[in-house]
Amino acid sequence: MIAAEFTDVDQLCENARHWDLSFRPLAAPAGSGALARMLQGRARRIDYSYARFLVGLDQRGAPPAGKYTFTIPGSSLGQLWWRGQTTGAQDILVFSPSSELASFSGPDFEVHLISVTPEDLAAYAERRGLEVPAKARLPSVFKLPVAHLRRARGVLAGLGAGPSPFAFCDLDILAEDLVCSWLSQAGLRPRRTDPSASGRVVDAFLERVSEGDVRDLRISDLCVAGNISRRALELTFRERFGVSPSAFLKRMRLCQAYRDLTVASSIDRTVGDVMDKVGLTHVGRFAQEYRSLFGELPSHTLAQ
Repeated sequence: MIAAEFTDVDQLCENARHWDLSFRPLAAPAGSGALARMLQGRARRIDYSYARFLVGLDQRGAPPAGKYTFTIPGSSLGQLWWRGQTTGAQDILVFSPSSELASFSGPDFEVHLISVTPEDLAAYAERRGLEVPAKARLPSVFKLPVAHLRRARGVLAGLGAGPSPFAFCDLDILAEDLVCSWLSQAGLRPRRTDPSASGRVVDAFLERVSEGDVRDLRISDLCVAGNISRRALELTFRERFGVSPSAFLKRMRLCQAYRDLTVASSIDRTVGDVMDKVGLTHVGRFAQEYRSLFGELPSHTLAQ
């Protein structure tokens, strides 16, 4: 078992066992304290982890390869935008093998995770007399009753001192319950609360940002399209992510520039090309803010 506290997002990504992560903060961290706390371990065949992020994050990457990963929200989690869906405190998210992570979380985001092999998933289903349906029929999000969710959090919190034989039995039962609850909802979709007008605008905004469509994105256009006031959008963004929509958009443009420069070749693309693609125009300010966020100049990223 590994327990650690991180003050740097890149350090966190490098030390996340079994995950391929690329996180970027949505706002500058307050002070010099911890950004995240993480616990990771394995009890026989089951990988489990706990993470608490104290700053809003643009989360990208991939879950443990070749496994089914169940994400259980912690008690502090509010709303989470995840792969085109806004999820809540009772929603269990499921990563199937070869799926990807793409989400935006607000400050003080807490989550537990359990990963099981396809073989164990099939064994759990056989124990309960269930068939494993086609992947397309299984929801990527499902709800647990509040009592079951509390029990799951209790079992996982108890692993903080390290897995004992008794703790593994509880973890094994919990994994079986999660798997079978998921399989039993094949063909169903969880009922969702209809979001507010500002919530729908934010979801549409996040969908475009996740696809890298940031160049011509304007806050005023979002308000007009959604028929909402700038103030309503501001309040929704601050509630969900702890930052204003304009600050969020600027950070997303910088993050998209970083991703583009990372994969670009200096032979056929310049820093100016990337700036134009993401909608940034002030060269000096871009270089300064980019270096502050990523620890190097954009020209250095492109040259690597």
